[in-house]
Amino acid sequence: MTGLLISQFIVLGIPAIFLLCAALQIEFSGNLPDLPKLSLLGDASYSIYLSHIFVIAGTRVAAHVVGLDLGMANGAVFVLLALVVSSVAGIVVHRTIELPLLKGMNRLLRGGRKPPAAAELGTSWLGFRAGHRRAAVECSSSGASASIIRTNCKR
Repeated sequence: MTGLLISQFIVLGIPAIFLLCAALQIEFSGNLPDLPKLSLLGDASYSIYLSHIFVIAGTRVAAHVVGLDLGMANGAVFVLLALVVSSVAGIVVHRTIELPLLKGMNRLLRGGRKPPAAAELGTSWLGFRAGHRRAAVECSSSGASASIIRTNCKR
C-alpha cells in the first residue's frame, strides 16, 4: 500500500507541483492577458454553483419537450448545452441578485462608511499597507519592485 502511495505521488504529485509553479510564475510575471469574459465567469462562479442544478433540470425538461434524445449520441450535446445555459443563467443571477444584495448589505453593515483601502483592494494578505497601492517592501531609487510582487513604486 505504501509503495502505491509513493508511486502515485511520483506520477501525479510531482507533475502537479510543476504545473502549479508554472501557472503561478505566469501570473506573477504579469504576462497573463486580461480576459474580461473569464473574469466575469470567475466573479459569477458562486451564483453559477448555486443555480446550476435548477438550470440543468430545466434544460433537461426543455430538451425532453423539444424531443432531444438524451441517449449516448446526444449526451455530449446536452452537456455542452447545460454548461452554456448554466453559465449564462449564473451570470444573470450574479448581476441581478448577488451584486445588489452585496451592495445593500455592505451599505447596511458599514453605515455608509467606505471599507479600509486594503480590504477594498483585496490585497492585504500580500503585505500591502492600508491606503497605499504599493507593497510593504522597500523600493530602490530606480523604482524597481520586488521580484514576485508587481507594484508601482514612487521614486
